[in-house]
Amino acid sequence: MKVDSNISAVVTGGASGLGKASAQALAAAGAKVAIFDINEEQGEAVAKEIGGIFCNVNIMSEESVVAGFEKARAAHGQERIMVHCAMTARRGKTLAFDKASGGFKRTSTEDYEFGVQGILVASYRMASLSALGMASLEPMEDGERGLLVLTASVAAQDAQIGQVIYGSAKAGVNGLVLPLARDLMDLGIRCNSIMPGIFATPLMLGAPQNVLDSLAASVPFPKRLGKPEEFGSLVLRATPISTARPSVWTGPSAWPRVDHTPLRGRQLSADASSATTLRGRPRLRGVGAGSSSRSGIGSAVTPRAGGSTATSMPEPVSTASTPSATPSGTGA
Repeated sequence: MKVDSNISAVVTGGASGLGKASAQALAAAGAKVAIFDINEEQGEAVAKEIGGIFCNVNIMSEESVVAGFEKARAAHGQERIMVHCAMTARRGKTLAFDKASGGFKRTSTEDYEFGVQGILVASYRMASLSALGMASLEPMEDGERGLLVLTASVAAQDAQIGQVIYGSAKAGVNGLVLPLARDLMDLGIRCNSIMPGIFATPLMLGAPQNVLDSLAASVPFPKRLGKPEEFGSLVLRATPISTARPSVWTGPSAWPRVDHTPLRGRQLSADASSATTLRGRPRLRGVGAGSSSRSGIGSAVTPRAGGSTATSMPEPVSTASTPSATPSGTGA
């Protein structure tokens, strides 16, 4: 798919962080972008900056999402690209010692369910409702009608202490991608997920400076957090259907390699791996099995601006006290 002024896109969580960077990248390429977010002030500002439209959407509400799509499509036409970065969740250890009671406290099933709703269920909601609209479009070159990009996390494969909700729900997003892609491939709708590492989003930058310094020091090279615009650049790389085997490097680092091989139903992880297990070249591994009749579908790729998975606190869900909730407009 060639991104130009004929292409409409929807980006959730577009008021800040990874979603904002994705919206900016798509708009810079010429797309008409609708931002879905609950932060009206910031969302309106970003929409004005990129010449797009803001839609106040709560991803936890089917009614709100449907209304958002109606507004966006009335202004820009049916979207051919949907990038889902928004999420909401709570965090906490499965069991944690409670000083007040002198015993252990369990993260409640209700907190767990809330996170699954805000990450996994919301991802299906956004993808399926967008695909329903895309199915009505005339096919483009190669029969393509649209592209869905979901946001997983390195925590989907390497979640840390206190990320039982977040890690398992993000793993669910990766599990969602392949069957979605297979369900939709005969309609010419592709589905991919991106697994970001430690990125300098507003949520992450709310952590104490000593924590940020420690996270940056854990990165093999360059020793810094990823920049949201590097995530946005990978979203753009997902728009063409790959027919060859180019390798794409995101960010300034020689560590994070993403291979845009025709995927044939595989998830791929560009793995700079843990600094404790790999200090040489990045290795590329395929995760999952199976084949499909259409290439370029069902991928999960990991952009790391030098991101090692061996970190003590990758991608915290919230900087507030445990248990906590992240607003549903917040990027992943």
